[in-house]
Amino acid sequence: MNKLSHILFNIAMLFPLLLYYFIVYNKYIEVLISIFLIISFSNYPDIDIKYKRGKLYKRIVYFIALIPFILYSLLIKKKGISHRGITHSITGTAIFSLFLALSYLLFKYFEVKICSVIQYNFCYLNLDLFFIIVFFSYFLHIIADSLTKEGVNLAGTRLRGFLITNKSDLPFVILFFIFQAILSFTFISNLVLLVVFTSVYEVSIIAFVYLLEKIF
Repeated sequence: MNKLSHILFNIAMLFPLLLYYFIVYNKYIEVLISIFLIISFSNYPDIDIKYKRGKLYKRIVYFIALIPFILYSLLIKKKGISHRGITHSITGTAIFSLFLALSYLLFKYFEVKICSVIQYNFCYLNLDLFFIIVFFSYFLHIIADSLTKEGVNLAGTRLRGFLITNKSDLPFVILFFIFQAILSFTFISNLVLLVVFTSVYEVSIIAFVYLLEKIF
């Protein structure tokens, strides 16, 4: 999928959670920050090609972000980082999760000092939500790419759908988002039904995209 499709897909997938926080808990700031984090991390796995492109300072930043994956590749004696390789795998997700978990533990350890430097009100925000959002922004990127004809390799299995990047991916994501929003608003007053029906909807749509690739 292209950059915009990834962002919209991730927002669509996480929309029920964000809507619940917004309407039921009135967590406006948390929702806005969550959307910013989704936009920032939805295309993180694509650093495997981004570090080779663009202006020098961006390439340096992307290269730094890619270092954990490079170190792992060297550890298993694999040469180079290919697109939709390590960063688009379960192993890559585990590596990203490890660094995310370490960041979370470090923040918790220095929470008082960090909050006093940044802003004390920052401590009242639901920081656990932000770390969850960042994790799923990364993982859902891989799920989205698995819906395209190129697919991704997960645990030795090639997963691919029928979507064509820069052609059918964006229309699909927009339609998916619309129906996800309708479903979410319909069951927003009941958390159990919201989780059940939106989960069934999401899994069914993803399975349907895989099935169409097998048929056509």
